[in-house]
Parts: sequence; C-alpha cells; structure tokens
Amino acid sequence: MTFLTSANDRDANSLYMLGLCSRNGYGLAKDSAAALFCLQRAARMHCPEASEELMRPHEEMYMHDVYANAPGYSYTPDSLPDVRPSAVAVDLPAGDYRGFIVTYDWSGKYILDERPFAMTLNGVTGGGLSGMLTVGDESAKFCGTLSRGRLVFTEGGLTMPDRYVRGGKQYYYFGDMALEACGGKVRGRLSLKSRSRKEPGNPMYFELVGNASGTSAGTE
Repeated sequence: MTFLTSANDRDANSLYMLGLCSRNGYGLAKDSAAALFCLQRAARMHCPEASEELMRPHEEMYMHDVYANAPGYSYTPDSLPDVRPSAVAVDLPAGDYRGFIVTYDWSGKYILDERPFAMTLNGVTGGGLSGMLTVGDESAKFCGTLSRGRLVFTEGGLTMPDRYVRGGKQYYYFGDMALEACGGKVRGRLSLKSRSRKEPGNPMYFELVGNASGTSAGTE
C-alpha cells in the first residue's frame, strides 16, 4: 500500500489511513493496538479525521451483526451481492419503484446501514432518462442515459452522512447504476462519488418493486 510507506515517513494522512484500515481490517488483518498507535500519532500531527476516528466508540462495521441477525432485517443480504448488468435491453417501465438500499464497507463483507429507497422514472425524453431517487429522507432529481443494464447519470446527487466527520454531511453526485430487472422487480448497485474528496462512496446494493405506469423507459 502506498500509504504504508508514507506512514513510515510520518505522513499524518497516511498514518490515519493505516490506522483506519488496521481498525476495520481493510486490506490487512485487524490490529486494534496498531490502529490506536497510528490514529493517536496522526491526531498529534493535527489530522482532524484521526481525531474523529478516535472518538468513535465502535469500528465501522459494528452494526453488521444487527442487520445480519435481527429478524426484522432478514431481507438484507449479509454481503454485497454480485450484480451483472444485462447485456440485452432492460424492460424498465416508467413509474414508481420502492424498496431498500444497503450500504456496505469497502470489502463488501459487512453491512454499515440499511435505508428505504425509492426511484421514480419519468420515461425517455429527448433520448435521455429522468426521474427522482430517494435514499432515506433525502431526495434528488436526476437525468441520465440507460443502455442495456446500466444507467449512467448526467445530473443529480445527494447529501449523505460524512464518513470522516461525525455528524457532518457530504455531497455525492450520482455515478451510475448497474441493473437487473425482471417482472416489475429491480435489483442492482448504485455508485456515488464525492468531488470534494475525490473518492467514491461506499458500495450500495438495492432491491425495488415497481408500480409501473405502462410507459417503457428502456433503451437498446
């Protein structure tokens, strides 16, 4: 890892990343002692993200057991499902789709949270697709193009919880959506990206059931 070499050179941000990965097991074995050492050292070097991480009482995936084992969340996949965008045209009628969306850690092995998810499709206008996405209490209009099993967004984004600042918010723009659709049901992955942090959001998987209006939103 690049930041591992930098951490040895006393780079605060790299020490923070090494501490974060050691605490959560991202790309290396979990090591609480090493995580604490790196985070404390980075915090002393005035890295605010490290200070925030030290204030968190739990590692990032501590909610996984709640979602994986609680009867009320039996519908949530324990790990990030594989989604292969369709190689043929997707039949995605205009209308309202409702269901849930699950956010996973970077490894895809642990659930971070689950929220209601809704998508409204207005249909094709001028060769593009428009509508609205709602994640939890946040809603935003979008525009994009649908080709086979992939919706590529050209406009739209949401304000989501900031991973690095407790209680903070971060704006993520819509990247794309990998889709599998059959019989009014849609499943797939939604990718979000942060321009300010220049990084993608955590992996997200969703399942939706449609109440279609009958007008097809699909393309070739």
